[in-house]
Amino acid sequence: MSLVSLNYPVATDVVAYDDRDAAFEAMIATRRRALIGYAYSLVGNRTDAEDLAAEAVARCWAALRRRPIDQLDLYVRRTIVNLAIQRSRRRQIEERYKPCRRDDWRVAVDTEHPFELSMLDRDDLVAALRRLPADQRATLVTRFIFGHSEEETALILSIRVGTVKSRCSRAIAALRATMSPASLADA
Repeated sequence: MSLVSLNYPVATDVVAYDDRDAAFEAMIATRRRALIGYAYSLVGNRTDAEDLAAEAVARCWAALRRRPIDQLDLYVRRTIVNLAIQRSRRRQIEERYKPCRRDDWRVAVDTEHPFELSMLDRDDLVAALRRLPADQRATLVTRFIFGHSEEETALILSIRVGTVKSRCSRAIAALRATMSPASLADA
């Protein structure tokens, strides 16, 4: 095999890359404010618009290194649109699943059940529940705080009924070991 038959880059390819880089830099230098303005019209915030335009330029520069791009300005604008849509979706998901109060199970309490009402003022029990392993805590909360039967708890957590019983037993034993008898009697 000779060196000529291999597809090594030759000096003309390097010049082509330099021409692409120069054209890209020239386009960014002349169109930067317009790209930020375009991004601003999509997101309505100057800081986010600058971030969006900078990220789009960086992505387009990386794409330009992989292949030639004929209509560079349109390509950058489409990238800005795609990034704006992506950020909007991400923010909608974050807002939808944002908790009211972080690490506080009490926001989901059904106030119709007397046990749940009594739990609202039981910070010692809440602290003890937080010290339990996640699987035991989930089982105990589902079974006793939300009042589901063993079968319903098993179905909700996708485990067997025997696992519900053993996890509850271990969790209650751990609670008895960490909490005072007076506070357990109040629960």
